[in-house]
This record gives sequence, C-alpha cells and structure tokens, in this order.
Amino acid sequence: MYSPLVVKIISPDKVSTGERYEMNLIIDEPLDNSLVASGMIVLKNNENIHISNNQFGIKLNQSGGLFKYIQAPSEPVSQTISAIITHPEGIYSITKKIKVGL
Repeated sequence: MYSPLVVKIISPDKVSTGERYEMNLIIDEPLDNSLVASGMIVLKNNENIHISNNQFGIKLNQSGGLFKYIQAPSEPVSQTISAIITHPEGIYSITKKIKVGL
C-alpha cells in the first residue's frame, strides 16, 4: 500500500518587520537508511515581473527535515518561502506566504 510522505510545516504566519524567524519542515516518518535532498529559498516578487534567480542549494542529508532561519524585511510586505524535498517516496514542493508587519 502506498503511503505519501507527511511533511509538517512549523513556522509563524506573521512576523514583525526585521524579525529573524525559523521555518522548519519536518518529515513525520523516520528516514531509516534513506537519504533526502532538500533546499529552501525566499522568493522575490517585485510587482510580479520577476520571481527569483536564486538557486535552492539542494543538499543531501539524513536528518528528518529542513530547518532555516529567515530574516524578515524591514518594510511591511509578504514574504514567500519555497522548499523542495526529494525522497524515495517522491519529490515534494512546499510554498508558504508569511505576513511581515509592524
């Protein structure tokens, strides 16, 4: 029986301007001897003209998730975080928008 990989997203929905916060993606099931490759970036969206030239920086690891500190911008906007996790069960793409306010 096929069971999809369960990834929990642990992050705030709203942060203060200039705040440093964590974005954690935790794989619910143990990895056993499996390896995952993953990466996370902050997407840049300037008036929908250009999304991002940044690379995900995908790296192999044996940990049960992806953990990153992110710096909120100094102005109130929304910040979009995108991540990719590859696993023997498949490739998972995760995107979350975080409100940045005063």
